[in-house]
Amino acid sequence: SPMRTDIKETQDNYILEIEMPGYGKEDIRVECIDGRITVSARQIQQRDEENHNYIRQERNYGKVSRSYSFDDINEEMVSAEYKDGILRITVPKQKESMQKRKQIDIH
Repeated sequence: SPMRTDIKETQDNYILEIEMPGYGKEDIRVECIDGRITVSARQIQQRDEENHNYIRQERNYGKVSRSYSFDDINEEMVSAEYKDGILRITVPKQKESMQKRKQIDIH
């Protein structure tokens, strides 16, 4: 299946390792909204043929997308790197002290 994914959990992070061979870093987009990380990629293969002074361009567009949902993550600190066909996304867990306080102080 496309975008085979391993998800590892450490004390501080979730780590997603997504197989995306054949893409360029510039083809991949990672978005994080409301605890949901969406990875999408568009592949463009281009072939130019010169024939009688005009160039025929053939382009194939393939688009893949996949989402992953988490509870209590620190969205502003999510980071991603793409190397050797693997997209690795580090998703920090929200620290207790940073969570929205659910208890209301009574004055």
